[in-house]
Amino acid sequence: MIPTAATTTSRCGVTTTKRLTRSARARPTLPSPSLSAFNRGVLRMSTAFMSRRHRCIVLRMLCRLGWPLGLAWAGIACAQNQATLDVTGNIKGAPCRIKNSAIPVDLGEVKSSDFKGQGQRLAPVSYRIELLGCPRYATITYQIDPQTTIVDASQSVIAMQGGQGSAAKVGLQLLTDQEKALPLRQAIPVPGYDPSHGGDLSIPLKVAFYQTEAGHVGGGTAKASATFTLSYP
Repeated sequence: MIPTAATTTSRCGVTTTKRLTRSARARPTLPSPSLSAFNRGVLRMSTAFMSRRHRCIVLRMLCRLGWPLGLAWAGIACAQNQATLDVTGNIKGAPCRIKNSAIPVDLGEVKSSDFKGQGQRLAPVSYRIELLGCPRYATITYQIDPQTTIVDASQSVIAMQGGQGSAAKVGLQLLTDQEKALPLRQAIPVPGYDPSHGGDLSIPLKVAFYQTEAGHVGGGTAKASATFTLSYP
């Protein structure tokens, strides 16, 4: 076999050298490998939106990997332009219903002589807030917001509504069922609520007269109000 000549071609940085030889015995000429019309179309579509530099990079990889593997790589690159959208949500059950929109509490009539000094509390009176149809699997809280001034936040004492004929030096203390100061203007878990069952609930509370200042308590009407709010965080 006698060497005669060599040719060198370069495309996008890929250099190919072919050495031409003569042979004493003629050999059949094999057709040079070429892309099918389909593969050429795929290649054109894969590189249509690339810059000249990026097309050269793709062609160099195709030359190194071989057309079938290179086209498979191009297909993977296209697949990376897709993403999966995961949507999640939560459907809450129907809220509880408060049985009565107005909850009157009557402390009865007491004598001014029953108060012996500042900070004294008279006998508490019990009342309940009834809740109906509370859902399962929820977090339910309630909050008490006085409509009058808070006299002593640590003792949950609120002032009476002022005006002519109102009692002086006395307020109301809001209490839990265990006669502890009820936190005001903050969320409190509903007692007795079982998230696995839900249903009807009853919140037991208490309220009492409370002497707010030293000296003689003046007679008169004693009235105050507060807002009860039920929440589902």
